[in-house]
Amino acid sequence: MSLQLHTTFSENDSATFRDYSTKGNDGTTIGGPALENGDIGKRVAWAGTEASNHGDITALEGVLEFSFFWVGQIASSASIEYIAHKEGVWTFYKDASDKLVFDFTNTSKKITLTSSAQTAGTTLYVGGASNGTLSRLWISGTTEDTDSTGAGNLLTTTGNDVVQGARFNGGYSNHFTGKTEEFRAYSSALGGSNFTAIQNNEKGFYVVMSSIFDPDFQDGDLIYNSETPLGDVKAVVTLAAGSGIYKLNPVDASAPVTDGMMLKRAGHCWDTARQQVGRVGEASLFPYFETLHGVSNFTKLTDGTQVVTTIGEKGIGKREVTKTANYTLTDNDVKCFADATSGAITITLPAFPYLRKEYEIVKFDSTSNAVTIDGNGSNINGSATQDLDIQFDSIRISYHDSAGAWYVV
Repeated sequence: MSLQLHTTFSENDSATFRDYSTKGNDGTTIGGPALENGDIGKRVAWAGTEASNHGDITALEGVLEFSFFWVGQIASSASIEYIAHKEGVWTFYKDASDKLVFDFTNTSKKITLTSSAQTAGTTLYVGGASNGTLSRLWISGTTEDTDSTGAGNLLTTTGNDVVQGARFNGGYSNHFTGKTEEFRAYSSALGGSNFTAIQNNEKGFYVVMSSIFDPDFQDGDLIYNSETPLGDVKAVVTLAAGSGIYKLNPVDASAPVTDGMMLKRAGHCWDTARQQVGRVGEASLFPYFETLHGVSNFTKLTDGTQVVTTIGEKGIGKREVTKTANYTLTDNDVKCFADATSGAITITLPAFPYLRKEYEIVKFDSTSNAVTIDGNGSNINGSATQDLDIQFDSIRISYHDSAGAWYVV
């Protein structure tokens, strides 16, 4: 679709905004824009003094067709604020009434497309496009405005840079105060179905589980959704040809994976599906306890609107817990993240565990306060207790019934 610029801020670099279109149109930032965790990854929190300059992208001027796609939030203000533009060619901005405006000038006339007033702080999915005959402004599934374009290409203006976060005309002005999660610009026209597909692939469904002890998904794997011993087959995993992306194909298309559903991969244990968001094909942002193991770039699955990471965790436990005080592990626990910031704490193992029960305990804080694992009457590698003293120290233990003891594995 002739993608010329694509910024997602996944690189978490506030000095250079990387262009993921492969066209090399990286942006040099002005004013030190801040990055923060957003709805679908990292986002820019524009404070009204910054910008990102991507240079003179000539493929976005003098063309018959043009499109952009933006994900972000506005902040209400009685001023005109430029979100992205190429001076003298096309502009996308928020007006003084909190309406979003897409305007450009072609050979025969100036086009101005205006939305209804938008709600500040709400994540918006905005697309603008012109195919040389018709132009449209689309927001979160609804066409807000259309206009006949008239004959001729977009006005050819050389030397003017593509800028995000402000207007640039020899200097920076009309700065944006809001959030940008993503921006794309195309030298082709996208329709409403294209914008819908992009939006659907922005939000994903993740099954947040560790893959560190298990291999990745394989083509043909069965996914179960019941806690019964055999379970009910929920979906089949297939590898999309040539894409490198695994797809989760529900057995019953009308019954997709849902938040909180107990899932397992054949031959592995149960765990709980959790709702999160992210982009298909990019490293996902998981809770801290996943990245402690260095596992942050999971294989993803998608059926168009859902994304799922590798499923599987050895052991029979089902949940992770974070504790800041003394705690006795239960049969349902599998991982414990011990935060001893406020003082030394003790994590006590159950008195009557079942055969081969496994736990992993991690000291999460950076203090010198000890995290003590107490065997509760059963030794751990021959000792009554084990201590974790350094941040991210961890221990994984398994119970052997015949020996009546815990062993580090």
